[in-house]
Amino acid sequence: MFKIIDKNDIDSALNFSWKLYQSPETTSYPINMTRKQMTENFNKSLVQDDDVLLGYYDGNNLTAVFHYYFIEKENYLQTTGVFIEENYNTVMNAFIDKLKNEYPGYKVVLGFPKENKNANEYCLKNHYNCKESATVMKLRPSEFKPSKNNNCITKVTEENFEEYAPFHDNFFAGFFWTSSKLKDVFNNEQNHWYMFYYKINEKIEGCSFIRRYEKDNSLEIYGLDFSPEYKTKENVTALLSYTLKYCFEHINGITEASDFIDDDNTIEIAASEELGFRPTNSYRSYEMIL
Repeated sequence: MFKIIDKNDIDSALNFSWKLYQSPETTSYPINMTRKQMTENFNKSLVQDDDVLLGYYDGNNLTAVFHYYFIEKENYLQTTGVFIEENYNTVMNAFIDKLKNEYPGYKVVLGFPKENKNANEYCLKNHYNCKESATVMKLRPSEFKPSKNNNCITKVTEENFEEYAPFHDNFFAGFFWTSSKLKDVFNNEQNHWYMFYYKINEKIEGCSFIRRYEKDNSLEIYGLDFSPEYKTKENVTALLSYTLKYCFEHINGITEASDFIDDDNTIEIAASEELGFRPTNSYRSYEMIL
């Protein structure tokens, strides 16, 4: 039986979820949260209509917790916590059936580390699209080994955004963060985006965009790509280095930068390692249409 977690049950949901969150075999993305951060995330469900914390009960016994948010105008739903203690397939089937009834036509995104075998096997068995199979790379500012400056790289501003936009949508086709969405939040203080492009022979041949998360003052490389003929380790290293160097120099107190790199993208993995990144986790992202 499913039940919305309210203020009376939120402590038990937190204790249950935190226990499973500790192990890669039973956790889900986002990972590396503190207990305080998980508490803050769960408490959002008490005040935000688009944020849901759901418990699954066997009688009075809590056996699973699901946390997710949805964007109605986008028909988009993403899980931010999937914690199942027993009967994994049965409980997940019940959860997906509930979503199908309440959010028909929505795109659902679920993320897990590869070590969570129950989750990955379930998603693959049900033919969900494995959108991303990535290595999670991390970098502290003190570990950063920048490459030499490159005059081919330019920061995107309001003045040159229209020049950048079509190349962003070409390089990052299928991404949620299209150029039009980025333009809408360009000057929104709640969204901190930085975009850069790489020109070769007066033509944009590479782009990157990065986000700062205010809650822990961290960075995440959301996308970095080049035209096939210019996707070399030298160019990728230069663009990634410039992107990070700008942020480290212009944003006070950055704690860490992360990059989710496709496992088969050996060029970007090598470039990131050259700049000081280290592999820390794995990431599997699945998509389905309800």
